[in-house]
Amino acid sequence: MTTYRKKMDKQLKKYQHSKIYIIKSPSTDLYYIGSTVGSLKDRFDKHKSAYNVYCRRIKEDPDGLTDSSTNRRIGGYCKSFKILCFDDAYIQKLENYKCNSRRELYKREAYIIKHINNNEKIDGKENIVNNNNYTITYN
Repeated sequence: MTTYRKKMDKQLKKYQHSKIYIIKSPSTDLYYIGSTVGSLKDRFDKHKSAYNVYCRRIKEDPDGLTDSSTNRRIGGYCKSFKILCFDDAYIQKLENYKCNSRRELYKREAYIIKHINNNEKIDGKENIVNNNNYTITYN
């Protein structure tokens, strides 16, 4: 087996364990949907680490995150930060999704986001976003 073939087989196996997840908090109605091929704990830790770095950068140099020529924010910001600012934020798996590539995984993630945002059925199953404890269930 060639090195290229081994690399492709490893890549395909990696995506067989993909997950779509949601980050949420009882303190807000906001939510963030993402995907990963790793563990949810590792992914959540990466989100929290990025959030902490972003907060530190803002404290050290509030203007350092703004491009002075366009007055636009640059780098380091993720929508999950709006939820991670709450101490009770957590991650929850929405589904396991076997696929063969990052493109397929992102396509499924976009599909889930679209249908949840529009409160539509996902694969023929009702999706209910309960704003009290913010869980998503499939009936």
